Amino acid sequence: MQYYVGKTALITGASSGIGESFAYELAERKMNLVLRGCLRIPPRYRIRLSASP
Repeated sequence: MQYYVGKTALITGASSGIGESFAYELAERKMNLVLRGCLRIPPRYRIRLSASP
């Protein structure tokens, strides 16, 4: 699935439910994500943002 690598997605509702599951799925496909949710995301789930090499 090289198509997804390096692409950027905005995911709303990323703090729970389908939005959260979708965020994890796209992260596994090496996509850049912008996450938006109504709940505070616990520190253990936060991903450090960095520029792609």
